[in-house]
Amino acid sequence: MVLAFLLPRLRRLQPGLAMSTATGTFSLQQPLNYRAGGRVQPVDGGQTEDVYEPATGRVITKLLCSGEKEVDLAVQSAKAAFQTWSCTSGMERCRVLLEAARLIRERRDEIATLETINNGKSIFEARVDIDISWQCLEYYAGLAGSLAGENLISLLFVLIMEMAAKGIKPVTLELGGKSPLIIFSDCSLENAVNGALMANFLTQGEVCCNGTRVFVERKILDTFTKEVVKRTQKIKIGDPLQEDTRMGALINRPHLERVQRFIKQAKEQGAQVLCGGDLYVPDDPKLKNGFYMQPCVLGNCRDDMTCVQEEIFGPVMSILPFDTEEEVVERANNTKFGLAGGVFTRDIQKAHRVVAALKAGMCFINNYNVSPVELPFGGYKSSGFGRENGRAAIEYYSQLKTVCVEMGDVESVF
Repeated sequence: MVLAFLLPRLRRLQPGLAMSTATGTFSLQQPLNYRAGGRVQPVDGGQTEDVYEPATGRVITKLLCSGEKEVDLAVQSAKAAFQTWSCTSGMERCRVLLEAARLIRERRDEIATLETINNGKSIFEARVDIDISWQCLEYYAGLAGSLAGENLISLLFVLIMEMAAKGIKPVTLELGGKSPLIIFSDCSLENAVNGALMANFLTQGEVCCNGTRVFVERKILDTFTKEVVKRTQKIKIGDPLQEDTRMGALINRPHLERVQRFIKQAKEQGAQVLCGGDLYVPDDPKLKNGFYMQPCVLGNCRDDMTCVQEEIFGPVMSILPFDTEEEVVERANNTKFGLAGGVFTRDIQKAHRVVAALKAGMCFINNYNVSPVELPFGGYKSSGFGRENGRAAIEYYSQLKTVCVEMGDVESVF
């Protein structure tokens, strides 16, 4: 969100400035104001909210909070823009999207740096995110010339769903998850360990589809757990703008404290902390107030534990043993969520049989957290409905109109 405000200001800065910004040096002197209709508008009420740099805990700027006046103006501006966009040809839409992709691609490092400053993830991951964003625009630019329809506004959260239902407004919802990752004994152990790390610790665990319930067949439980712990302890935590950092800071202090409470509760309920879970203070003095913690692996977990049932949204992996395929499928589905799921096995028939039985919208076989823009993404149950990405998103965000044209004479039975 902050990125949308920063970019217009960035264009006025010396080229390459953001790319060379060091952690702890970035700041904006003027508050980030509300924008609608392409121009800065006065904010009703004058309330502000601090924007923190997660890596250092510093306040780098302030947001001017929006009220009823700004929301109304945003809706009016969006409605006006929609009328023009609806009448724009497919080829013109294609050109607009390609130009947006080009601008993002050209300033990839600058935008990635701002993302890292804003949310604390490693610069390595931020660059991947920026690449995905321009690739997404190019993908839909390729479809724009061959598809037609009117876009429908995307809305979020259950409260908005309830409000939308009163007015019969269409919505798509992606509401998070507590996804299962199933490791069978016939898997490639190295690949399964790699997959478990990718499924839990990307972006400090702040990924909605992470496979945080790691079910491991009992035959390989000890071997798998030992290797996961060893690899987790080697993850480099620190300055997210350093190229070799693989885990940066969590988004803010309240969330860091929330994750810590989940770990404390897990221990109280009988889980064993196999590694990590403590607050982490980097050696660099400027990072001492950042929102860091050690990635955590929990053992001795049960299905009824809060850490297994609730979305933590932090670097916390819960390992659970299982004995049979039927058992693990039933347990994997025993959740209110249904966003994603994964399976590691050399038996491709078993893999397809299991993912077919999983009540999840996005499934992975012998990999995890791979989500190309051309593939639909979304969940079942309390993880929402509707799909993002791929052609499915175009269909969901379009209004269909049927037109019947008679080329001959009209026949009548009357």
